[in-house]
Amino acid sequence: MTILDEIQTSIRKHAEGASSSGDLIVAAAGQPVGGVDDLFDALQGAQGGALELRVVRGTDERTVQVVFTPEIEGK
Repeated sequence: MTILDEIQTSIRKHAEGASSSGDLIVAAAGQPVGGVDDLFDALQGAQGGALELRVVRGTDERTVQVVFTPEIEGK
């Protein structure tokens, strides 16, 4: 499972309905996300643990906690 897969799974768990391509990550680890570099900086800072995201879908904004799980070799 990739990092982006884990983010999508966490959004699905915490947002009503499945995550969609229209979801917008506006903050990560309490910092604004203006582009992919900001998101990758937050991911690197999480060091494989957990990351809090603010996600906007339409006019609804939610906080989602993403918990990363270690990969098991051979899967």
